[in-house]
Amino acid sequence: MYNKCFIILTLMTLVFIISCKNNPTDSENVAPKASFTINPTSGTNLTAFIFDASGSSDSEDETSVLKVRWDWNNDGAWDTDYSTTKIATHQYTVAGTYTIVLEVEDSEYLTNSTTKTLNVSIVNTAPTASFTVSPTSGTVDTVFDFDARGSNDNEDETSVLQVRWDWNNDGTFDTNYNTTKITTHQYTIAGTYTIVLEVRDSEGWTHSTTKIVTVQRPSTVITFSDDNFEALIRVTLNKQVDDITDLDLENITSLNGGGWNISNIFGIEYCINLQKLDLRDNQIIDINQLSSLKHLQTLTLSNNQISDIGALNNLLNLQVLGLSGNQIIDVGPLSGLTNLNLLYLDNNQIININLLSTLINLKELGLADNQIVDIFSLIQNGGIDSGDNVYLTNNPLSETSINTYIPQLEARGVTVIF
Repeated sequence: MYNKCFIILTLMTLVFIISCKNNPTDSENVAPKASFTINPTSGTNLTAFIFDASGSSDSEDETSVLKVRWDWNNDGAWDTDYSTTKIATHQYTVAGTYTIVLEVEDSEYLTNSTTKTLNVSIVNTAPTASFTVSPTSGTVDTVFDFDARGSNDNEDETSVLQVRWDWNNDGTFDTNYNTTKITTHQYTIAGTYTIVLEVRDSEGWTHSTTKIVTVQRPSTVITFSDDNFEALIRVTLNKQVDDITDLDLENITSLNGGGWNISNIFGIEYCINLQKLDLRDNQIIDINQLSSLKHLQTLTLSNNQISDIGALNNLLNLQVLGLSGNQIIDVGPLSGLTNLNLLYLDNNQIININLLSTLINLKELGLADNQIVDIFSLIQNGGIDSGDNVYLTNNPLSETSINTYIPQLEARGVTVIF
């Protein structure tokens, strides 16, 4: 009986030991399971593919703990570092069939990998044209440098792209297509030019862009005949020492030289962009140089020694003209200046004002202190009406002018001072 019990106890002990070996209390760590999806499953070089490894799992670790890394083309080199972020994006630039590798690592550094494939095709896009110009302005002696190396394309290397140039935007390209991106050009005529660059890729897609360069003629040094006038120009330009050129004078739009004791204005003809000129209270006799100043809108020459105003006949943009206190007899050259609003001819030697009948936009007319007898031309000028002012004091006006014409003007709402 004792022996039987001992045998049974021994057998039970062996079963227990074997059972413990086959069912350990501390389980061994199991590698994670890698799994991912791709969205979309195929696309083009413009597609941003989304890779989602959220479906990966592990027997011991939560998915959030697992680390992942990616190899986008199965070349044996991991393109990302390990990260617990399960979603990644990638875009392919070259067509082909790609094998993507996902590797998952758990907290015990056990790993598991899986792969998927996707197909990428190419959607060709037009290149982007871009270039620089150096310098951006110059003269007809300047050699301009043009550099189109900043052009690019999603599919082609810049070196493959072809370029051609139109130097003056006339619709005709001045060069043929070639892959040389740097070139030069020189203009022979002053002006503002729009340059067109067209870039073409290997599929024939094109794109154009433009830039502007300003080309000036070579400058000419100007020598003035009047020291006081030169001093005025230097003050205006803030250029006290260096030579003054015609290009300098073209930058002047306003010149205020009243009372500078100027007698000769040679050189002013180069101030072709002048809009406002005041040379009152000087000793100027000759104003022929003003004939080229087509942009003048306001001109004041009062109290000089001017008798001939023929140079003004083509200054059609004039709106304000002051010629009081000179030696003017003939006002005929003013007859075409129909944009004049304010005209001051006081204190001259004017007798005949017939040709002023054409100045229909006058709002104020100063004719005091002259030798005017007949003002019928002011009646003929239908533009002189309500709210306008006419000054006729100290003129030998005829009785008809005083008793007939002035009342008629006043009846039109004109204020007449006589």
